[in-house]
Amino acid sequence: MGRKSSVEEEVSSDDETYVEKPNAFKELLKFVNFRWLKTPTGFLKIVQFGTMLMGLILVGSVTTGDRASMEFFVFTVTSAWVFIIMILITLILDVYQSIPRVLINNRVLFIGSSIGGLVLMGSSAIMMAKNKNHKSVTTAGIFGLISMGLTMIEAVYYLIQWKRYGANPELSEPLLDNDNDSD
Repeated sequence: MGRKSSVEEEVSSDDETYVEKPNAFKELLKFVNFRWLKTPTGFLKIVQFGTMLMGLILVGSVTTGDRASMEFFVFTVTSAWVFIIMILITLILDVYQSIPRVLINNRVLFIGSSIGGLVLMGSSAIMMAKNKNHKSVTTAGIFGLISMGLTMIEAVYYLIQWKRYGANPELSEPLLDNDNDSD
């Protein structure tokens, strides 16, 4: 027979011996972490991702109206959406705790979420005010306002964590630590 790789196992039964090859999906899951979904911020990130995506899809389908306000909305929502995607990738790959502490500090996250929420509110309100006759634009603006509300809820969460635990993120997100508990 040929050489077995280090991850292949020889399994014996009563009559025969065969080599069990590793399951690629199981190997991939070793690098993926979904414990963050149990945290309040993890759930908020998923919902924010969806509401911002819906707003972008709706405003992207409009061909008439005040283009400048719609482009500002697309810019602000896309910027926030890219940050959410980056955070989701770091959480899924379980490298969130490897980010420098100054960037995942509760104080910094509170300030960033607050500014992001205010910018989302401003861009949604301006776009809705300048395009009152377009139902798709109004609906996109409502999704932008929902995203703003979720971002402000996240800001309040970080403010509470900052007041409760200080700026130390290790104490405020217990499910994001590097222990190896099973789900």
